[in-house]
This record gives sequence, structure tokens and C-alpha cells, in this order.
Amino acid sequence: MFIADKVDTSKRRRLTDEHVDDWYSNLLQIEDVDIRVFNKIILINYIATETFSKDIFINRTKKSFSSITKAAEYLGCTCNFQFNGINKK
Repeated sequence: MFIADKVDTSKRRRLTDEHVDDWYSNLLQIEDVDIRVFNKIILINYIATETFSKDIFINRTKKSFSSITKAAEYLGCTCNFQFNGINKK
């Protein structure tokens, strides 16, 4: 549940569709998050529009990625983050 809550940044979790700042506007470009677990790998795939900026997202969410990775390690798993099916670099 912790991991699912941390990765759910889709539109349905946003309070407003208004432009607040670049980071928030970027979050509005995430349409869904797909989480799958297999062979002790937690695959987290953010599904976003073409205007989504992976760099803006990663720079502002490093702490969340860190806590997700630590939670996965606690469970004996590893995390693999993807954006539209492409691995995070």
C-alpha cells in the first residue's frame, strides 16, 4: 500500500487542473500508473502524455523514489521505474 500510494500521481489524485507551477502542471500530464510485481521486481510504469517532462518529474520526486526503493528492498525486491514503457535513466 505504501508503494502504491507513493507512485499514484495520476490526474485523479490532483486537487485542481489549474496551472500552479511547472512541476504541478507536469504532474497533470500523467494519465495513469501501472504497478506490476514479478520475480521480486516491482515495475512502476508512469503513463503520460507527450508533453510530460521526465526530467522535471524526477528532479522533484527524488525523495519519493528513494522511499519507494527502500520499501522494495525491505520486502526483498528491487524497483524498476519506467515512463511510457521506457526505463528511467
